[in-house]
Amino acid sequence: MKRMLAVFVVLLTTVVFLPLFAGAQELVWDADRIIENNYGYNGDTPKVAISGDNAVAVWNQYDGSRNHVYSNYSTDGGATWSSDQPIENNSYGGNYPQVAISFNTVVAVWVQSDGENSRIYSNYSSDGGATWENDRIIDNGSGYETECKC
Repeated sequence: MKRMLAVFVVLLTTVVFLPLFAGAQELVWDADRIIENNYGYNGDTPKVAISGDNAVAVWNQYDGSRNHVYSNYSTDGGATWSSDQPIENNSYGGNYPQVAISFNTVVAVWVQSDGENSRIYSNYSSDGGATWENDRIIDNGSGYETECKC
């Protein structure tokens, strides 16, 4: 009986796990691609969020005098990307962007000076990052100097 049980376990293990190994494919990375189109200026601190096949990236982009927050989106899991766009339009620029996505709703936040203090700003997109609303300040305005170590 023990021998029959052992044979059964071996057969069951083979039936369950062999198809997993037989169908396993080697992970292959695609070619890298530039998703920002601001040649001559440095982009940094990129962040990406993914929900299903939707992906949104945000980063700082220097314009020659200050950083601004830019974004780009993909609807095919990052295989192709649209055109990048700024998502904040304040004269002081923004730094340390973060992004989150759920289905087609995207929220980005960043640190931005108001000329005297650093504040937290936000913007959102309801179409997966294709278009963005107007950015707005979301902190309580207490006026404390803050520095992000993101």
